[in-house]
Amino acid sequence: EGYLLGALTSRVTMANDDHTDQAFERREDFIIIHSYEIVKELPYDMHGRNIKEFDSSVCVGYFKYRRQSDIGLSVRDQLWMKSFSEKAKHSCMAILSSSLLDEATHTYEFAFWDMKNHASKLPFEVTNMSGSTLDYRQFMSNTSRRSSSNTLASLISPDRIINHCDEMYHESIKSLQ
Repeated sequence: EGYLLGALTSRVTMANDDHTDQAFERREDFIIIHSYEIVKELPYDMHGRNIKEFDSSVCVGYFKYRRQSDIGLSVRDQLWMKSFSEKAKHSCMAILSSSLLDEATHTYEFAFWDMKNHASKLPFEVTNMSGSTLDYRQFMSNTSRRSSSNTLASLISPDRIINHCDEMYHESIKSLQ
């Protein structure tokens, strides 16, 4: 489980209606996910209430991984989404799971929901892996200047990595004794 880091952006395009000849503007909103941050402790309690603070300027959602289960939201997930959406106004929830039908070890199923509406899934597109590896640029031009990749370096400090490795080492030694 963890936070999805990125930016919110929108694109305005001109579209035509089938009933008239007039063009109108159509706004498309996008949540662009640059990276993620895995949490050590759950940021919510057993009732789905938020108990930890997060940086809503770069946090665009939350994800959970469930091994070999159906893609769906539990009641706790829905309560967590409601609590999360009070801090981050436009955000998404992702559930990832290993596939039940495919016996391959690296086949995953996933779904995204708007944090404010758990009834319907959001459309999802991996833009930078489509026809061209440069397709992501057409979406990046109107995103905020503050990228989550800039803040990721401050989230992962060398001291934090060293402390994490030390903790893992001590836990390993304790389990061997």
